[in-house]
Amino acid sequence: MGITSLVVCALTTAVCVGLTARQTADRGFRVVMVSDACTELSQEMHDAALLSFSIFFGQIRSTQELTDFLISANSKTAAVEAGASK
Repeated sequence: MGITSLVVCALTTAVCVGLTARQTADRGFRVVMVSDACTELSQEMHDAALLSFSIFFGQIRSTQELTDFLISANSKTAAVEAGASK
């Protein structure tokens, strides 16, 4: 399928989201956890899960950072495709 990256968000940061993200990273995917699109029982647990993931497995981004990246990537892809069709 050509899929190389995964964006993960849901409940709970340390368990469901974190486990899915770690297992996906272990399988060779680039993984991004969206920090403000996940939650946990406490802010401390949330922060600890994000820190642990970012040190060992992947990247942490906010929804705004991810949106900005996707818009930029889409614009670059469109420009390349427009240039190729000339």
